[in-house]
Amino acid sequence: MIIKSTSIKDRTGVRRVVEYVFKEHKQHSLLYSRFLPRNASIDTIVDCIESNESKRIRRRKDSVILFHDMVSFHAGDSDKLQDEKVLRRIARKYAKSRAGQSIAVVVAHRDQAHIHLHCLLSGAQFDNGRSARISQAEFQKCKLEMERFQEQELGLEKSRVDHRKKKSLYDLNQRCNQ
Repeated sequence: MIIKSTSIKDRTGVRRVVEYVFKEHKQHSLLYSRFLPRNASIDTIVDCIESNESKRIRRRKDSVILFHDMVSFHAGDSDKLQDEKVLRRIARKYAKSRAGQSIAVVVAHRDQAHIHLHCLLSGAQFDNGRSARISQAEFQKCKLEMERFQEQELGLEKSRVDHRKKKSLYDLNQRCNQ
């Protein structure tokens, strides 16, 4: 499993990301949403995120309005991820672990050989205006927690990630030969 996070700091970027995640030509399915109306449209999602952002306590010019995280799985584990319930469990677990008090939308994309999740998380916690930022150490802890969850509870074996910063040439060769 690979988890990447990007931050969106402007309103046009928020709309662009939400539209991309829900693009019609993508094979997608909404897995999980939190603090949003049921069956919310793209406009409603964007409006809710912007409204929540307006309640932020400490404002800065470069505040993160939206986190766009991608959780990507190895193609060899795709057969175990076909069940929508399994993907929902992963989506719920990730959103709660990463930003438990933020507006969340998690969408699965199946348009490539590997299934991947797009997780949209508001930069401010819902209705209290505090930042939803986490440190690199907390993000690393979240990644490791998700990896343990996918291995122990879901039996995904090929999506294991080496989280060390520097990888030796030996390690890279070992991973390529698996």
